[in-house]
Amino acid sequence: MGLPEFTELEPATLRAAAVAARDQAWLHVDPPPGFFDAHTHPGQFCKIRVGEHEGIFAMFSSPAEREARFLVRVGNPVGGEAADALAALEGGATIEMTGPAGAGFALEQARGRDVRFVATGTGVAPVRAAIEAVLAERDAYGALSLDHGLQTAEHLAIADDVARWQARGVEVRLCYSRLDEAEGLVGVTVQDSLRAHVGDLRDACVVAVGQTRMLTDLLAVMSDLGAPAERLLTNI
Repeated sequence: MGLPEFTELEPATLRAAAVAARDQAWLHVDPPPGFFDAHTHPGQFCKIRVGEHEGIFAMFSSPAEREARFLVRVGNPVGGEAADALAALEGGATIEMTGPAGAGFALEQARGRDVRFVATGTGVAPVRAAIEAVLAERDAYGALSLDHGLQTAEHLAIADDVARWQARGVEVRLCYSRLDEAEGLVGVTVQDSLRAHVGDLRDACVVAVGQTRMLTDLLAVMSDLGAPAERLLTNI
C-alpha cells in the first residue's frame, strides 16, 4: 500500500518549533479548521508546505490529544528540505498543511492480543500515537512492549514518554545501532531485540514503522516466532 490521498493544502500556523534531540525537532502546529475531526486513527499523515518546500509527516500526537504535534528529522541530506525549513521558523509563522490522511494503524486487529511496537528513528512518532491510543484502552490489550532503534542516546527524543510508559507496565528497549563504513552495521537492531526478548508472538500483533529492510527482517522474525504476516500493522 502506498501513501494516502491528501486533501488540499490550507493555511495553518506554526505555533512553535524546538530542538527535540540530536538531528530532530518538535513542530507544534495550529491546523486548519476541521483537522481534529479528521484525525481519527494513530498513524495518519499530513502534507506540510513552507515556501517552496513540501514534506509528508506522520502525527506524533494521538487523536484523543487533539493536538497537531510532529517529530521530524533535521539535517537529512535526502529530502529533508521541508523539515529543515519548518524547524528554522519562528513561532507564529504561516505555513500550509492538509488534513490528516490515511487509515493509520489497524489497532482493532490487535484487541485482545499482546502488542509489540517497533520503531526506528523518527518513525517512533506515529508509533508513539499508537501507544497512547492503546494505553487509553489498556484493558483491551495484553502485554505491551516497544523496541526503539536509535543511533545514540543523544537521539532519544521521547525520554519523558518512555518513563511514563514504563510506569504503566510497557517494556521499553532502546536499541542502539548505526551503519559504519568500515564495519557495516554496528549494534543491536530492533528486530534482533524483539527476537531476543519476546520468544513467542503467536498471540501478538506487531505495530511497526521503519525502513523497508527492517520491516522485511521483522516479518521473518514474526514467522519464526509464530505470528502470521497479516499481524504486522503498518501505517502505509
